Amino acid sequence: AGEAALRDAHSEAKKFDLPARSLFCVGPPAEIIDQCVDEENADLVAVRTTHRGAWQSEFMGSVTRTVMLCGHVSVLVAKQEPRSEKGLDVVFATDGSEFNDRCLDKLLSLQPSGIETVHVVGAWGLASNVERLLRHSLHHSPDVNAALKSSAEAAVEMAASRFEAAGFKATRQAQEGLPDRVLHDAMINSGADLLVVGAHGKSWIERMLIGSTSLHQVIDEPYNVLLIRP
Repeated sequence: AGEAALRDAHSEAKKFDLPARSLFCVGPPAEIIDQCVDEENADLVAVRTTHRGAWQSEFMGSVTRTVMLCGHVSVLVAKQEPRSEKGLDVVFATDGSEFNDRCLDKLLSLQPSGIETVHVVGAWGLASNVERLLRHSLHHSPDVNAALKSSAEAAVEMAASRFEAAGFKATRQAQEGLPDRVLHDAMINSGADLLVVGAHGKSWIERMLIGSTSLHQVIDEPYNVLLIRP
């Protein structure tokens, strides 16, 4: 079965004129993938998983989980086929941070093709648990809202402009709300095929806190996710 799946994957790569080399190994899958990444100096690992709902997501495949949490390169988690044969619609999540800028640099360095539109999305508002507690004790003034909104809009504009400069069509959306909900709504409303999010993953603590938004999107949501590590 493993060799047959490998042959199918090799044939699929040929359809897209992708140079491919097959390697059939026996052993712990996650460790073998990590070793191949180092030997090939790879920029990206692609894994296929099946979304089975929130409860079963707790038992997400060990290979996908290990590659996502412990790997040191970007990871494409494929859960479904593209929705059309036309170019892909992509949602790119931005928070305006320096790390997010480096994620965008990395994405563009991969020279992605076949993209119809990039929807650049940012979330704003008091969203963390601590911030929600502070709502009850501190006055959340209109000035704070305006500053948060302005910052999110500026981050979205900067990222969208960079995509356009690279030759992509880009839309802009800065939405108030929790990042998970804003990204979910953006994916559903746009009908996008892929969500691109950044993730920290170098140290143990960064892996544990890979980014609650990134972790949620990979494990709990049904759509394809590209986890970028610059």
